[in-house]
Amino acid sequence: MYFPSWSITSIPSEINLGMITNIYFSFLELENNGNIKPFDKLATQSPIIFKTPLVDLFNNFSSSPFLESLMSVGQIGQLSQMRSINPDIKISLSIGGAEVTKPFVNIANFGLSKFVKDVSYIVEYYGFEGVDIDWEFPKDEKEGKMLSKIIQALRGELDSLAARQSENELPYLLTVCLPVTVSTLEFYDFHGMDKFVDWYNLMGYDISGPWSQFSSFQSQLYSVNDANNISVDNAVAYLISQDVPSTKIIMGVPTYARTFNTDCFNNKFKSCASTALLGNVSINWDEEDFNNYKHDCIIKYRDLSRLPVEWTIKLDKKVASAFAVYSGSKGYGLMSFDTPESVEIKAKYIISQNLGGMFWWDSTGEIWPTYNFNKDKSLVWSFVNQVSPHLLAFGSSVINPKKYYGNIPKGKYGKDWTTFTTICSSSTVENKAIIAALDTKSVKTTPPDVSCIYIMPRTTSMKRSKSPPRQNRSSRSFKIDLFTIVVLFSQLVLNLLI
Repeated sequence: MYFPSWSITSIPSEINLGMITNIYFSFLELENNGNIKPFDKLATQSPIIFKTPLVDLFNNFSSSPFLESLMSVGQIGQLSQMRSINPDIKISLSIGGAEVTKPFVNIANFGLSKFVKDVSYIVEYYGFEGVDIDWEFPKDEKEGKMLSKIIQALRGELDSLAARQSENELPYLLTVCLPVTVSTLEFYDFHGMDKFVDWYNLMGYDISGPWSQFSSFQSQLYSVNDANNISVDNAVAYLISQDVPSTKIIMGVPTYARTFNTDCFNNKFKSCASTALLGNVSINWDEEDFNNYKHDCIIKYRDLSRLPVEWTIKLDKKVASAFAVYSGSKGYGLMSFDTPESVEIKAKYIISQNLGGMFWWDSTGEIWPTYNFNKDKSLVWSFVNQVSPHLLAFGSSVINPKKYYGNIPKGKYGKDWTTFTTICSSSTVENKAIIAALDTKSVKTTPPDVSCIYIMPRTTSMKRSKSPPRQNRSSRSFKIDLFTIVVLFSQLVLNLLI
């Protein structure tokens, strides 16, 4: 599951920890010259309240009010908090993004050694467990070779990092995003790259959109009598023909719809479906740009339930994709997206083809099941229910307050990065869990009378193990039990009411 770093209204803890094995924090941005941009405040400094109760995912789901008071520093801090709840989840740093090409070319030509060392530093400092490269896309075989060169160098640096840390350290993950278009896949050097890659995230979406000549399904598994013959199945067949193991192919599914101002597929169109047809549906997919609908034609999957009654949702089983058609009097409207029913078909395809799994772009568009509700609407639940239903029956994220670490220091990275930033509370050990959630301070050093809750950087005593070790910065390490937290939180609520 990809989590977009620019998300303002959605936070990492909305992700259901019982159904996800990997989270990709996207993106680490690059300058055109290949230099890495620092994380922004939303990623590493902005305080975030842990909103989602995470106890016994589908059976015996119980309320945990104290979770509302748990504070983390930035999105990366909350991701680390989530990993302390479910240590089986692996969090990777995704680098690149849509239309990011020139930086990778410059990295391969001029700055490869610096790039891999910088990435290694960031991965270690912020506690990531893998790197995901999203070069969109190599335009010829020469650039495909450049990608292989980058991947090989990254693998060497990440393996060296793991070796320096501990004999028992797990290897860092290294994954690559792939387009679904075979004519572009032909530029990739799979024979030179595959031995360094753990798996490939095949982006089975954006097959069509506002850039297309004809309206078409945007995430079709199969191409059937369509002006657009691009499909996930064709891409999978090509990858296997290039000796890519099927288990290394992860199928991507969108958590959003793309719209067209026409009433059927294989039609020419000029723009997105008019907003007048959408009623109260939010059109702010990219939360940094509140006017981007006219450019992207995107609606979040979770908002489709608010479509006016003039929209009729249908499933095309032949292509394994859903669509909706507008039949009202305000104009023409068509949209393409995935539903739990189409995901079920794709899940069965993954099983039959022995693929490695499914991923989603992105977490902010999904309808996450909570308190046993919305299971029938969730795309992720639909997939897991097909491939591993036992995980849904017995999966549980165990709450252990002693392992809630919500703080990260902001790493020193060249001239653009500051030194340590922590959130602390100048109070007793017993009270600091609550106070840290309400009274945050940024300090560069820790005075003797201040106690801090830490999670990063990851040191040799903080490894990617089945049970995350307790931080041991000093003799004043943070210890607090569940009863204390509940009592303190109750006292806090009473004080506020009074």
